[in-house]
Amino acid sequence: MGFLLLAGPAVDTLEAVESVSETWGGDGHRVVCRIAWNRLTPRTRQVVEQLLGPEGSRDAFPDACVWADEIRARIGGEPALARFAPYTTAHYANFEPGSSSLDRGGCARLSADREAYCILDGIDLVTHAAAGGPSELSRAEGLKLLAHLLGDVHQPLHVAYGRDRGGNDVIVNVMGEAGRNLHWVWDTFMVAHGGEDWASLARRLDRSVAPLDEMRWVEGDPIVWAGESYSVTETQVYDDVEEGGYVGQRYFDLNRHTAERRLQMAGVRLAAVLNHLFDPAMRR
Repeated sequence: MGFLLLAGPAVDTLEAVESVSETWGGDGHRVVCRIAWNRLTPRTRQVVEQLLGPEGSRDAFPDACVWADEIRARIGGEPALARFAPYTTAHYANFEPGSSSLDRGGCARLSADREAYCILDGIDLVTHAAAGGPSELSRAEGLKLLAHLLGDVHQPLHVAYGRDRGGNDVIVNVMGEAGRNLHWVWDTFMVAHGGEDWASLARRLDRSVAPLDEMRWVEGDPIVWAGESYSVTETQVYDDVEEGGYVGQRYFDLNRHTAERRLQMAGVRLAAVLNHLFDPAMRR
């Protein structure tokens, strides 16, 4: 297995630009985590259930993967959640158009006079917490954050341009509905427009993962996976928007395969990471 997540913070040498970003819509995260759950070894499932309790079951784990967004929305109003403040920016990393590469340089930075992380920092930090946090609670929180952020890093507009806040400032007309933005298109429209509920979509995508693809996808690490997302941003996400900012059936058809592939990759890789963390037999 080609990835190693416990070697220190994974960060980038390119200049990160702060922004506010949403995340794969809740159903996108549920799809990722159902695909992942189906690939966990019995030992890994046991650890997940021990850490998360009822949230660690097959039926509940997909909802646990949305928890990070729920916490993020409440940080400002609940002092008890202040410890999560550095992770507010950990759902994304933004770069200038035409950036050439990602590696393990430094993207931890100050935001409002406090330390903040980009998504690559966040993934490494919560991986450490899930694997060996000082308490069961910290490990459980680390696990839920890890499951979420590994989904986020596969959404192309989470590794995108700071100048438009990952597409949040690109206003588009979606199937005649004005006032949407391009980030929402990839969070929600690309997941929901096919007409399947999230469980049906997860089942179809799970069953259609080719074994050779699965073996290939687990190579690399979050930097490589972030680079894939950035490449999609550079080559597809903006180019296929029609004149006048219209996003319709043509856009969906052109990008559906890519969006579904990213969900599949996220699920397969999340399972591989969790199996590596929690099942000693998978580290050999």
